[in-house]
Amino acid sequence: MGESGDLVRRWIEGGWNGKDKSLIDELFHPDFTAEGGASSYYGDIKNLDDLKNYFDIVMECSPKLNLEIINLIDAGMFVSLEYIASGPIVMDMGPLKANPNPEPIRCADVYEIEDGKIKRRLLAFSELNKWM
Repeated sequence: MGESGDLVRRWIEGGWNGKDKSLIDELFHPDFTAEGGASSYYGDIKNLDDLKNYFDIVMECSPKLNLEIINLIDAGMFVSLEYIASGPIVMDMGPLKANPNPEPIRCADVYEIEDGKIKRRLLAFSELNKWM
């Protein structure tokens, strides 16, 4: 796997699964944006502060969130990621409903890498509606 794939893997494993918000400043481009998925319910993510706020919301709603990487394709400037999200949802948060044992959901993202940092994330596929 190349550097771009390693960057995305580090975010998933260390950021989301490791609950390490400090990785945002290290791994993400200052002009980061995200589109689709749960982020669309909590406002646009147009910068790192928005991403940090979204991270806090997700961690409050699902503190044991786990993203299991199923497939990661490093195409240099773009990285495709297929994963399964699981973990209890401890409180209602926007359209997500509290559930101690929600069904795991499949998702796929595409990440754009620029200057060795994650610049953009686009949710390509999600079963998020199962958690609503």
